[in-house]
Amino acid sequence: MNPSIRLGLATLTLAGIGLFIPFDLVVWEFWATLAGLLIAGAAVDAFLLMSEGVPTVTRELPTSLPLAARTEVRLIVNNPLGRTLSGTLHDIHPASMTAEALPMLVTLPARGISHFSYHVHPEERGDQVFDGLDLTLKSPLGLWWRRRRIFRFLKVLGR
Repeated sequence: MNPSIRLGLATLTLAGIGLFIPFDLVVWEFWATLAGLLIAGAAVDAFLLMSEGVPTVTRELPTSLPLAARTEVRLIVNNPLGRTLSGTLHDIHPASMTAEALPMLVTLPARGISHFSYHVHPEERGDQVFDGLDLTLKSPLGLWWRRRRIFRFLKVLGR
């Protein structure tokens, strides 16, 4: 889990204000309250992100891929959560293939199914294995990012 730019900017802004405000008890109490709210909000946001489930992904492509041919790979993502998710999706394709349009920015509607596609070009003969997918999602308040590895191994035959 990593902090987002939004959390970094809020922290830097709060620190900058703390450095330049005059030493007045009322002002310092207000600043401390803001700092406490930021810390509490970041902690709650991190907890919500950590406790969420993971969307399920199904990969569809032919069982046999011709050499050097452009082949479409379809990804079907089911978001069972009660909130819309946004982030990036990267299918971990075999190193012997080039891929177009990866990683892709995705928005997954709450309790919905989304369809995405990209293309691969096999450059070597032989069987290939797709290892899984990386899904990087924003937290509910957008203060954190979390990368999830979804293991969906798939072996395809090369011709």
